[in-house]
Amino acid sequence: MAPDGLTQDQLARAMGVSRLTVNEIINDRRTITAEMALRLEAVTRVSAAMWLNLQRMVDLHRAKASLAEIVPGLRPITAKREFVEAAGEPELEDF
Repeated sequence: MAPDGLTQDQLARAMGVSRLTVNEIINDRRTITAEMALRLEAVTRVSAAMWLNLQRMVDLHRAKASLAEIVPGLRPITAKREFVEAAGEPELEDF
């Protein structure tokens, strides 16, 4: 955990999880869930949304790679839609 000189053990203790859990996340054998993102936010001061977005980007990258030969052959079945970007992140209370 180079930037702050943290060990996996220190991070695990701070988050209240096992060192194995942290090791599996770091070594890409476990994904970051919403619960884990909240724990990471609490101890790293990096937002849970950022942690989840990082996981989402990893998931999308893997899906694109695994479907690289399939997706080009798929064709739309609905009309084209225009999407408007949201002004900001929705708050939990919005749901």
